[in-house]
Amino acid sequence: MRRIIHFLTGLFIFGSAGAQDWQQGKALAFRTHQLSFPNQTVLVFIQTPDTSIFLKFGPKAEAYTNQTYFRAGGLLQLRQGYFLASKELEQAGFMDALVRKDISAKQLLAHRSGYPRFPWNTDSCHFKAFSTFLDQYKPGSKSAFQTSFVGTTLLEQWLRFRSSEYPQAVLQEWNIKWQTEQPQGSVANVAVIKQALPINCWPYCVTCADQAAYVRAEDIRSLISQMISNDNLIWMKMMEVLGKTPVKELQMGYAFQIATNLKKLPLAMHASSDGGNAMFLAFTPSTQTAIAILGDTDEPVDNLGLQLMSSFHRDILNFKP
Repeated sequence: MRRIIHFLTGLFIFGSAGAQDWQQGKALAFRTHQLSFPNQTVLVFIQTPDTSIFLKFGPKAEAYTNQTYFRAGGLLQLRQGYFLASKELEQAGFMDALVRKDISAKQLLAHRSGYPRFPWNTDSCHFKAFSTFLDQYKPGSKSAFQTSFVGTTLLEQWLRFRSSEYPQAVLQEWNIKWQTEQPQGSVANVAVIKQALPINCWPYCVTCADQAAYVRAEDIRSLISQMISNDNLIWMKMMEVLGKTPVKELQMGYAFQIATNLKKLPLAMHASSDGGNAMFLAFTPSTQTAIAILGDTDEPVDNLGLQLMSSFHRDILNFKP
């Protein structure tokens, strides 16, 4: 029977981890939070097959619950990666399809298209029009990693253009309700979004469609529990390496960064910080442990997540990406 433990102060001991490990995890999380962004509030979920842990830090910790809404922007690339991984399991080579000219879906997902990070100075909302707009760019070396939201937007458009299943099929499997209007109830503090594109472009624009959408904190907890389930073929597929990133000992999977310096403990992680909210997701399949961190801050919460994972996985105690 799964135990659900809610922490605001103090820490209980559970499962196979020792008391020292979990006490250290609590202390590390609290200290990292105080040093990094003491005036911001973060929600932390730790998930194992039989236990859920809920930690809260910050001035609004009393007000925020697992029903609080956060920006969904950090899930966009994960959604793309999940869909492409599921298609690859059905049909090998699906990701090699050319999106335009000599650029494949795989290169766009792995940020190896050569397209720049910005700008958003176009009102071309649909795939063909946006693709024509991109003709002004000459993609650089496809062997180099470069984070590109232009490429992510192009991939989002292509997926919608090619498949009527996307993105609804992914959201249904994740059991996540994607709210495009500000929901009623508790909503985490978010920044004012300056729209660079008109409203009818939102379904195709990363900064509009996903920063303007919301998901519940509980939906994120449910999502990481899926990552460590016994039948997680798609999530395991997403850990296949698509290309190296500039960071030492990290490689790019299907929207995950994969730590490659771990002994018997491969770690997959995904992070974002935009729209006034930050998100960090990570899991280790070998120990069936996952973490999700949500913050009402633009500051990355990656370090907090890695500190917590380190506290009960000795092999990553000194991991510093």
